[in-house]
Amino acid sequence: MTTYKHICSHCSQPKRAQEFYQPDREKLRDGRLLLTELRCITCKRTERIQSADPQAAYARRIYRLQKTYGLSEEDYNSLVKAQEGKCGLCGADCTGRSLCVDHDHATGVIRGLLCRSCNILIGRIETRARGDDLGFADRLLEYFKDPDAACVLDDEVPGEGTGRIGEQGRAAQS
Repeated sequence: MTTYKHICSHCSQPKRAQEFYQPDREKLRDGRLLLTELRCITCKRTERIQSADPQAAYARRIYRLQKTYGLSEEDYNSLVKAQEGKCGLCGADCTGRSLCVDHDHATGVIRGLLCRSCNILIGRIETRARGDDLGFADRLLEYFKDPDAACVLDDEVPGEGTGRIGEQGRAAQS
C-alpha cells in the first residue's frame, strides 16, 4: 500500500515524497519551515519545457560565455569558423550544435572548442591528471598500446591478431 505524503500544488495529485524535488522553503520567525508552492517533478519539467524560449536560451549562452570565459559572441563565432564547425579533438561535424569552450582550469587559457563528449572526456582526464603533470595521460596512452590483460592471458595485442574477444567478436572482425 502506497502512502502519499504530498499534494502537487499544480496538478493537485497526491504523490509520494520521492516524486518531488527538494521543496522551496521559507523560514518563519519561530524557526519552523513552511513548504511553499510544492510542485511535482513532472509538473516542473513540463513547465520548464513549455517556457523554453530559444532566444532567451541563446541570450543566456552569450551571457555565460562572456561571464565565464570573457568571450564575446564574435570571439566565439570566430573560433567556430576557425575550426570549421568541428570538434577540436575528434573532428566531428557539430554544425547546428553549440560547442563547449575547452580551457585550462589552472590558467584560464582557452584551448579551443569541443563537442560535448570530448569535453566530458577531457574534463575527466584533466581531473585525474591534476598535480600529475599529465603523467596520467601518458599512462592512459600506454595502457591502450600495451594492455595488462594481454600479458596475463598470453593474448596478442589488440589490432595485431584475434585476441580473446569470443567467437562473435572474431566473426565481426572478419
